[in-house]
Amino acid sequence: MIKESWATLKEEFRKEWVKKDAQDLTDHDMLAMLKINLPTNKELLEFDTRNGQPISGLVQWAQDVSNDVLKYCILDCLAKHFQLELKAVVLRGMLPIVASWKEFNNTIKGLQLAKLKDRITVMEAYSLSLVTLEQLKANPKAGRAPVTIDDLNNLVV
Repeated sequence: MIKESWATLKEEFRKEWVKKDAQDLTDHDMLAMLKINLPTNKELLEFDTRNGQPISGLVQWAQDVSNDVLKYCILDCLAKHFQLELKAVVLRGMLPIVASWKEFNNTIKGLQLAKLKDRITVMEAYSLSLVTLEQLKANPKAGRAPVTIDDLNNLVV
C-alpha cells in the first residue's frame, strides 16, 4: 500500500509541477547573462540593505550570482571562465582558480572585506601614480612652474 501511495504521489506531483522546457542558452549566453551586473572594485565595498540588514556589495553580488547559477542550471565548468572575466581586478587576483560554483561561493564567503578594501586602496593609489607618470612623460614641463626673466634676475645675487 505504501508503494502504491508513493507512486501515486509522484505521479500527481509530475502532473502538477510540470517541468519547463529546457532553455536553449549556450554556454556563451549564460556567461554573458551572469556578466551583466559585474561589480567594480568600489561597488564590492559599498553597503546596502537587504531584508532590513546591512549587506556588502560583495556578499550581495555573490548571492545574486549563486541564485542565477541555480535558477538557470549553469554548468560548473563555466565557473572558472566567469571568474577570469571579473571586472573587479582586485577580487579576481585574490581568488584561486575554481572548478565549480560551490567552490566559487565558498571562496567568496571566505574573503575578508578588510583585506579586499586594503588591496583596492593600494591598487587605486598605484593606478593614480601611473596616470601621473604618463602625464609627465607626455608633457615633461607639466609639473614645473613657468619661469620668468624676473625670477632669474632675482636668483642672481
